[in-house]
This record gives sequence, structure tokens and C-alpha cells, in this order.
Amino acid sequence: MNAWLIAALLMVAETGGAFHGVARLAGFSKVAKAKVLAYFNNDNDLALVVEGRLVPLGLDTQLWTPDSCCAHRATPSLSRDGSRVAFVHLASARPHREAVAVFDIASQTQTDVFTGRAVWGISWSPEGGRLAVVADREADAGHNVYLIDLASKSARLLTHRPLDLEGLSYTISDYAPPSWNPSGTELALEFRRAGPGANNGNAGVIVVWDLTSDHFRKLADGVDPSWSPAGDRIAFFDGKRENCFSVKPDGAEKNLLFSATRGFLGAGGGAPLFFPVVWSPDGGTVLWHEWVDADLRTEIYRKDLKTGKVRHIGLSELQVVDWR
Repeated sequence: MNAWLIAALLMVAETGGAFHGVARLAGFSKVAKAKVLAYFNNDNDLALVVEGRLVPLGLDTQLWTPDSCCAHRATPSLSRDGSRVAFVHLASARPHREAVAVFDIASQTQTDVFTGRAVWGISWSPEGGRLAVVADREADAGHNVYLIDLASKSARLLTHRPLDLEGLSYTISDYAPPSWNPSGTELALEFRRAGPGANNGNAGVIVVWDLTSDHFRKLADGVDPSWSPAGDRIAFFDGKRENCFSVKPDGAEKNLLFSATRGFLGAGGGAPLFFPVVWSPDGGTVLWHEWVDADLRTEIYRKDLKTGKVRHIGLSELQVVDWR
């Protein structure tokens, strides 16, 4: 983790004052009595905040090399019991290879479980024995989803390009990590239509992939799926990232959860929805981010789905990826 980020979070933990946006995030985790995994996309850094207290991890998360130019999004994941972090780090510079590592917080031990040319996102299975990973493993393979069995460190290729849906060719998106249902039998995935315009949100579709049959079904047009821990709903954004909807896993009862505020609590200016929705452990609250500037700073909000009340958490360069 970068020195500035450690210093910022330590100051939050010790003084509760400096770095306004991060302090709000730490304050939220304290009030919610939560473990929060936060991610700094610009430099592939991550931080674990437990009830307002920074838990030092000391991880080497560097991805940048002179040959590869820049870092990229490589979304980490926190196990459901909060005991382990799965993250991406540089395995070798020449050839460029990235590794998925599992870090045990109690024992401070790290184990590499997967390598590829590029790893874009990780999601931890509910029972804790598997990871779903979006990665490019070989030069010509493109984006695919792999299931990693942690006991054996074996990786199963789940998707095979191209993916045919309604007569069109799709590929796995590198924008959104997979999202598990509570029983660990299905994944919600984001596909992107192959060819020109693939980076446009309107080229995205949400599908549900059955891990037993290897069959998938289209759920809706949209991006960034996120399955509720309660299992009853999947949240996603429309292609323009203006609205968040929820839908049942069978595609029924599509409802509007919230819309972008267009700036700080509606003060004006565009603020597209960014990063997948984060659910509270009981599925009763959602947390979301709105992108407000070129530095990937986001306004973070939460909504109580029972009361409909929305609260502003703060402005931060950190993305909340897991709430345990």
C-alpha cells in the first residue's frame, strides 16, 4: 500500500479528523460495525477498515512496469467471514504476469493461487473455498471467467469465447467482477457485445450463469451486476449509468432502486454511477458510488431499502468493494 494512503488512514484511525472523505468512510464502518474492504483503483491499493480502525496489511499490490505502462483495475475481494483478502499483484515483469493471492489476516501469510497476463476482478464464493476471477490468461484468449478451487489451486475455465446470445457475439466484460448467489451455484456476469462500441455501456448485458449445467440466461440489458446476500434480488445499472435497478434472479419484478443524484445530493453536474452496488450483509441496505472527477474520486451514498432514507457517506478516492 502506498505510504500516503497508510498515513491518511492512520491519521483517520488515530485522530478522526484529517482527510475528510476517508474519515467519513471510517466513520461509516464504525457506526455500521462493519468490515469494509476499500480499493484505490488508480494505484491498485487496498485497505481494510474494521469498525473505524485500519487493519495494516502490508501488501505489495504493484502492477505497473515500464513494459506495460500503466496499472489497471484489478478489483480485490474480502471473504464472507472477513478473515482473508484475495488481491492481484505483479508476478513477473518479463513476461508480464499477474497473480491472484490469498492473504490470511490472522496469520499474515500469503499464497498465490492463479496467474495470468492480466487479472481484472475477483469475487469470493459464499462458502469461502472458491474464487471467481475475470482474467486474460493467454495472449489470444481474451477476457474469461475462471473458477479457482483454493484447496487444490486448480483453475477451471468457465467461459469460452465467443459467447452467443440472441444471435449476437459477446465477450466477458473486464469492467465488473462476477457476483455469486448465496448458495454458490450461480454467478451474475456482465457480457459486452463484441466488436465496435464494446466499451459503451449500452453494449452491456447481465446474465446468470448456472455453474452446474454451464448454461446461462439473459437477465437484462445493463452493467455491473451485484447479487444481494439475501438472494432475492440482483442490482445493476442501465447502460448510461443513470439508474440502478433490481430484479429477481428469474428476471421478474424489475424495480428502480435509485437514480444518480447529479452531483452532491442533487447540487448539479453529471455524476454517473460507478463500480457495482455494495450490499449490507443482510441485504437491507445498498451502498453506491457516483464518479465526480477525472481522478476517480466518487461520492459515496447508502440507502436503507426499508425506509427509503438516503445518507451521504463522503467524497473519496477509495471504492468500497465489500461490506462484511
